[in-house]
Amino acid sequence: MKAVFTLLFSLVFFVSFGQTFELNPKTKKYEQKGEIVFENTPKEDLYKIATGWIKHGYKDLRHEVKKRNSEAGVIKIKGNYRTDLLVKKGMIGHNLTFTVSDNKISYIITDFEYFSTKSGRIKFESKKLPSKRKLIQEAKKNISAKLSMLKNE
Repeated sequence: MKAVFTLLFSLVFFVSFGQTFELNPKTKKYEQKGEIVFENTPKEDLYKIATGWIKHGYKDLRHEVKKRNSEAGVIKIKGNYRTDLLVKKGMIGHNLTFTVSDNKISYIITDFEYFSTKSGRIKFESKKLPSKRKLIQEAKKNISAKLSMLKNE
């Protein structure tokens, strides 16, 4: 299977990796969205690439696949990762939705929250979120790094 992905990516030309991380004016929630465009790659192959990436990037049992529909090309997961940014160690949680079509994988990441045993769960939109700017910058950096690995699956 890995040989198939290696061969596929040796034939695929990675065209673009656009993304935004912002406060949505309608929902009043932070979200990161974008798309990764491939050249001459059918939806079925991109769906396999996305599911392979999820298996490698979200191995931990705390991550949960909420929905998987290959015909519609939709994958939804709830994930999180550790952060040591603040004095107390915690987690940053998020929901990720992939929508796969011919030649591109679109994504939207929503419901960002900080969690620690002492603080509980604090949404990124909350005024109670400590070091909000630093946490948002870390989330942008971490998720962008993970998504850039999608082209290597």
